[in-house]
Amino acid sequence: SRGKSDNGCFDQFEIVELVRNSKVLLQRHMQRENMDGFAEVAATSHNLSEAVWSAVIHTGLGPLSPNTVMLSLPRDWSAMGEKRAADYLSTIRGIMNMGKALLLFRGNETYPSSTDVVPNGCIDVWWVVHDGGLLLLLPYVLSKNNVWGKYGAKLRLFAVITSTTEDPNRIHEAVTDHLSRARINASVTVVDLSMTTIADDMREERGDMEEMEGLEGCMGGRRLSNMDSMAGGNISNTHDKTIGETFSDYDCEVPYNTVVGEEEMNLRSESIQALTSRSTADHVITGEQGLSSTVIDGDQAKRLKTATAFNRLLQQYSWRSNLVVTNMPLIR
Repeated sequence: SRGKSDNGCFDQFEIVELVRNSKVLLQRHMQRENMDGFAEVAATSHNLSEAVWSAVIHTGLGPLSPNTVMLSLPRDWSAMGEKRAADYLSTIRGIMNMGKALLLFRGNETYPSSTDVVPNGCIDVWWVVHDGGLLLLLPYVLSKNNVWGKYGAKLRLFAVITSTTEDPNRIHEAVTDHLSRARINASVTVVDLSMTTIADDMREERGDMEEMEGLEGCMGGRRLSNMDSMAGGNISNTHDKTIGETFSDYDCEVPYNTVVGEEEMNLRSESIQALTSRSTADHVITGEQGLSSTVIDGDQAKRLKTATAFNRLLQQYSWRSNLVVTNMPLIR
């Protein structure tokens, strides 16, 4: 856990007292939530990013250093101001450059505490890019918490298609088999977002990926996650690959078209409409409180369309879920 003070340094007694009192409050909060761990408070007179990076680097001892960092996701970006928002994005970039797993959490005010009991809970996992297994492992562990009652929370996995050449039936069968091998009980639904750029938004550029894969080959290394080992280890290097690239036996030479039901056809139509109904004028964001307007075009416009379509699907499928877990788009 991390706290922060923006004013002053440790050569001021008031700051030392503030840090000490904040640490006590943080420890008490952890005790109320039945959390095991160490509480530390970082004070800085500089940017938030520098304090967070310092905490990430110096926390732990040798191999016992943490490999995962969780930050709260701002609810109102406009209230942060341009400078604070830029500092927040810089913090994210720095953590990712360190090779740490990064979790952005939103909805703390509605998430159940450790003393609550939520029967019939539901956790949705939207799987776009294979990140090594954490995206599956974390929701699975959380679903077993006592807060969800005797039987735990229900897991629902949404496998996202990112290419028109991917066979949804084969992907459904392969993902279901993968979960069975990993002994994870979850329903599987294949969702089509092949008309968007979502795959490119959530992973490194292909040139960077090929360079890393070549380096691993030279070193004789192999990225095999614990989840892949549980599943039999039959998936070689799946890092940054889409679900279709990971689980498809082959890609069709022509776009794959299948007979779909009325509900799925309507869903696809809504997704396509979210991408095509915006004119060039819709790509103008008007500034608030006298700020100048910003024109979005090119790659930014494509990412905005993708985010709109993805958000519509999240609202349609997961609006009743207690927790939604998905890949995070890269901050470029």
